Amino acid sequence: WAALVVAQPLAHSAAFLLARRAGLLSVGDALRGRVKVFEAVELAIKEDAAAAWKTVFLVCLAFLPGGPKVYALAAISSVPFHVLPPCALLACAPQSLVNAWLGSNMK
Repeated sequence: WAALVVAQPLAHSAAFLLARRAGLLSVGDALRGRVKVFEAVELAIKEDAAAAWKTVFLVCLAFLPGGPKVYALAAISSVPFHVLPPCALLACAPQSLVNAWLGSNMK
């Protein structure tokens, strides 16, 4: 369980940095004018620093595959990198615990 709690946030952080280096911000720029929700999230995060923490935590907590979540966060230019690792650590802990418990009881 502990290995999952450590490995998932590290993997999310690495994917976030790789996505930013690969140019996913340009995809975010293209979406900004077309998708109103994307533009609203961008504006809310720019206006309030606490909104970045709340948004990233809720996205990390969502029961969706890790890749799309991290890539969507990487496309939002106002999400700083230092917000992702602690939020991913806190959000991945309950999911890792449930996955470890289910895996150990499915014998």
